[in-house]
Amino acid sequence: VEVLDPGAVLTMALIGEPGVVAFPCASLARPVLVPVEAVVSDKREDGGADRQALGIPASKFKHVLTLIREHGFVDLSGRDVRVKVSQFAGVNMADPEMIDNSIDLPLMVAIVSAAANIIPPKMGFFGELSLKGKVMPSIRADARLDAAHKAGLDNVACGGMCTFVEADREGVPRINHARDVALWLMAHGEKVAHAVHGQPTSKTDDTPRALDAKLDAT
Repeated sequence: VEVLDPGAVLTMALIGEPGVVAFPCASLARPVLVPVEAVVSDKREDGGADRQALGIPASKFKHVLTLIREHGFVDLSGRDVRVKVSQFAGVNMADPEMIDNSIDLPLMVAIVSAAANIIPPKMGFFGELSLKGKVMPSIRADARLDAAHKAGLDNVACGGMCTFVEADREGVPRINHARDVALWLMAHGEKVAHAVHGQPTSKTDDTPRALDAKLDAT
C-alpha cells in the first residue's frame, strides 16, 4: 500500500473551508501536495490593514494582492489578510531559489474565497499569473495532476494555455485570467452564509450576495 506524503495528508484534512486550497507543487523532482491557507478579516474600524505571509516571499504575496485589487472583485481595503504555505518534504517556498511560481493561482483562489466566504472545490490549483493577470502555462502539468489524483482529488484547475501530454487530460477546468477567479468560484464553489469554525460572515460588500451583483454587472 502506497503511503501519502505528509503534505498530502494535511492538505486533504484542511480543504473544505473558505480560504484553503490544494497546490500540487513541483519544486522537487516529484510534485507534492501543499496546503495554501488564507484568512481575511472584516473591515477594521481603525481603517488599518495587516498583511502577513508565512512560507512565501513577500514579493510573491504583494504581486497576488495587487492583482486581486485590480481584477479580484473583492475589496481588501481595511481588512487583515494572512496567508500560510506549509513546508513539507524539503519544500521551502520562502526560499526564492525554491519558489514554484505556479503558486500564484492557488494563492489568489485562497484569498478571494476567504474574502467572499466561498468554499473552493476539492481539486488542485496551479498557474503563474502575469503582471496583467493572465494565467500562464505551468511545467510538469501531468505530474501535478497525478499528485492530485494520488491524494484523492478529482481534478485540477489551471490556465487555458497549460498543456498535458495525455490527450484525455485536456478536459481539466481552466481559469484564464485573474478576473475570472471570483466568477469561477461563484460557479463551482460552495457559498457559506454563516460562521465557519468561529470565523464570522464578512460584514463588507464582499458577501456572496453582493459578489453576485458585482459579477452580474460585468
